[in-house]
Parts: sequence; C-alpha cells; structure tokens
Amino acid sequence: MSLPYRGRVRHIFLRPGETVMISQLENANHTAVGGATEETAEETAEEAALPLQLPPLALDHVNPNSSEHLTQTSDVVQGSIPPPPPYLPIGSVRVFAAFNRVPTPDELRAYWPYEESHMAYLVVCGARIAILPLWEMAKPLVHGITSPIFKKYDTFTLALERYTQCFNRVNTLPYPSLRPVPINSTRLCRTPYDLSLPELANSDVELALDLQGRIYSYAMGSNESQHLIRITR
Repeated sequence: MSLPYRGRVRHIFLRPGETVMISQLENANHTAVGGATEETAEETAEEAALPLQLPPLALDHVNPNSSEHLTQTSDVVQGSIPPPPPYLPIGSVRVFAAFNRVPTPDELRAYWPYEESHMAYLVVCGARIAILPLWEMAKPLVHGITSPIFKKYDTFTLALERYTQCFNRVNTLPYPSLRPVPINSTRLCRTPYDLSLPELANSDVELALDLQGRIYSYAMGSNESQHLIRITR
C-alpha cells in the first residue's frame, strides 16, 4: 500500500565545494492531503540551519563504466581513484617498507609478504633503501635522485642476497646509503607517493598494496599505519 503524499519535495543539485543547509520552519503550514494547498511560511536565510550529513561514499560501489561523477561536499570521487592520505584502504593489504636509514637484511625480510620467488626491485642507494615488488613503488626512490643504485631481480631471494653482500661490505660492492631528495625538483617522481610531503619527509615509509593494485603510503608508526589490516606469508 502506498503512503499518501504529505508535503513538497525539493530536488537539490550540488556543485563541488557546496554544502546543503536545511532550515526547519516554525509554525509553517503544509500542503494538505488530497491536494488542497494552504499558506506556507516564507523561508529566510536568517533561520537556524542544520548541515545535511551525507553518508561516506564506498569506492567498491562506484560503477567504472558510468559517466556520472559522485560528489560528497567538497570531495569528488571519479572512478576508483582514492582521495589523498590520510586514507585507509578497505580490506587486507600487503605492506612493504622504504627505510630512511640502513636497515638490516632481517628488517627487509620482515617486510616481504610475498613468496621469496616473487620478482623484486632492490634500491641500495636512493631516497630510501628498500626491496619492493613493483617498479611503480621503487621509482620515487630513484627518479630524479643523484647517483642512485638499484636493480631488478627475478626473485626476492636474489635481491636480499645481493643486499646482504652490500650490507656486509663484500668485495667492492657499494654500502647502502641514502641520497638527498632535491627541493622543488621537476624531475622527482611524485606518484604514487611524494617523499617531499611533510608527513613522509625524514621518515621510514610503509607502502600498502591492496588487492586491487592501489598503493597507499604512510609514515611508519603513524596512526594510519597502525590500523592497516596486513597480509603476512
């Protein structure tokens, strides 16, 4: 059974950056059931207003084939692009580390949630020191950095073995070291994370990879980092 119509319906369109304000009219008459129109009170801008609380948008419900843009107050979500940090991924993630110091081989092993047969990029000298599974993750550590030393290996085992040799100063292999991050350099790679951001500068960085291949970056030990749901081997 359908419910009777008891009032007017207002359709409100929002532009990016706009917020809906709802004002409650006191002693206002309404449209009577049955279609008889009664006098309504005049709306004024001076009346007390309550902000409309919009529910958060779930990225999993966004249709990538839709041409519509979903808008929530000042944030616009297009497709599956997540907003910038601080942002926590939904579900489990694999977490890797890029160290702002010389880590031990055991520390690098502890931050490898894949099988050791997985391909790996070793950064011995760069903006951070790391073993990472994707070039997309490793690029901000070496691109635009002076004299970086890095290499792709077929397996994590081979990458960790070479790092261990560098760490132990075997033969003439370079000892792991940090390279400075240039200020305001146009050659720096700033995606999928930007080491010049205050929250990442001078910090060990954790890189979270979700099951859809999206990458998130956090300062190690930060509040966001502590709330990650981590996948371990």
